[in-house]
Amino acid sequence: MSKYNAVNPRKIHNMNLIRNLQLSESATGRQEGRGENMDDGTKIILERMDKDARERESRYHNDAKERESRYRTEMIEQDRKWREEMREREERILNAIKEGSDRTEKKISAIEDEVKQIKADVSSSVQHAQSLVTANKWGSIGTIAAIVALAITVIIAMIQLKP
Repeated sequence: MSKYNAVNPRKIHNMNLIRNLQLSESATGRQEGRGENMDDGTKIILERMDKDARERESRYHNDAKERESRYRTEMIEQDRKWREEMREREERILNAIKEGSDRTEKKISAIEDEVKQIKADVSSSVQHAQSLVTANKWGSIGTIAAIVALAITVIIAMIQLKP
């Protein structure tokens, strides 16, 4: 039960004072001589009630100020936490981007190295093929020269065999 819903003993006391005051005033009507004392008593009770009301209003006002101050402090703390989390999240994102960029650069570098290796392999294959073509040309020339030499040898041998 909150403090606002609970029965306040001071409130009960004030209500009893008012009830007693009303009873006393009706009794005052019967006893004419005590009327002035009751007016002073009524003034004192009313002053006390006003003072109590002001004190209660002051407490409520102070409570509201304290709640507002706590709320403001909590909001500032929550804002600070959100900013910190946002900064950490931003750092994680930037680190992830940097790591992704580094991995991409490594992959590109590896691909470049592989392309260089492939070029070197192709170049060596081309040189080998060119040397084979050159060897084939010289082999063909040598074969033609051998056939011509053989033909000349056969012709010379035939000429010498004719007597």
